[in-house]
Amino acid sequence: MAVHIRLTRVGATRRPAYRVIAIDSRRSRDGRALEILGFYDPLTDPITVKLDDERIANWMARGALPSAAVQRLMKVAVAGPVPKRKPAPAAAEGAAAKPRRASRTKQPSLLLRRRKPRLRLRPTPWRKPPQKSRPPRRLRSRQ
Repeated sequence: MAVHIRLTRVGATRRPAYRVIAIDSRRSRDGRALEILGFYDPLTDPITVKLDDERIANWMARGALPSAAVQRLMKVAVAGPVPKRKPAPAAAEGAAAKPRRASRTKQPSLLLRRRKPRLRLRPTPWRKPPQKSRPPRRLRSRQ
């Protein structure tokens, strides 16, 4: 059984919070965990990271592999809380502190990049296929 240490999503719609869990690698993201090892809340300022280092070390000694996101959280937990946003730089002079406009030589970000329009096909109203005209049943001759 390959065990991974990864995040599972908890919380309400558009209010994500995550648990750090030990789970079988074949299970789904929100599947049943073997053990809950910590908590991560990205919406607080500074972000909240609580990890049980002793249990994580125990699972890693038994061969569990942490995901990339959990590795980053372990670094944050050791370094201390990180504020969500960088503080605004103090303006030394009014004219010198103006925000600079981004140069147009850089590629736009993926979110701003214009996408190709999709070909949208309208659904045609359902119609019965045309049938051959036949005389009424009582007028047909028997063969």
